[in-house]
Amino acid sequence: MLILQLEERKEENKATIESHREKIQQLWNRLQVPQEERELFNEHMVTSRRRNLEVLQTEVQRLEELKLQNIRNVTEAIRSEIAVFWEKCFFSIKQRQNFTPYFKDFNEELLALHDAEIQHLKQHYEDHKELFEGVQKWEESWRLYLELDTGSHQAQSWVPLVTFSV
Repeated sequence: MLILQLEERKEENKATIESHREKIQQLWNRLQVPQEERELFNEHMVTSRRRNLEVLQTEVQRLEELKLQNIRNVTEAIRSEIAVFWEKCFFSIKQRQNFTPYFKDFNEELLALHDAEIQHLKQHYEDHKELFEGVQKWEESWRLYLELDTGSHQAQSWVPLVTFSV
């Protein structure tokens, strides 16, 4: 019974550590933390010991505080990412305007809404990735067809009308 409880706790700790690692990576990217600073955590980013859990928790807290200090920059970075996913998912202007926090001033609540929206968009994109990629390929093919068609018409207009008389 005790062994089972210890194994469950070990698995919970592994899951928590993995969650912290993902959060740290996300925050590092958003806050544009230099690679040298990231490398200080290499050991803690691969092993799953009790000490690693404490170090990772401390780093998550530090990064969250830094995020709050840089709320404007972080929100703008997330907005850029949201705009990319709107394009990838072919969102209409109306669909984009439905996410009203995108057009408001910066605060902690707004940042949380942006975080939730980008997670939703990423999941939506992953759920329908094949469809979006197919539409993208079709659009590229259609654009190429139009360019070639326009080019062939232009080329024909430059062909001089020559009449041969024998």
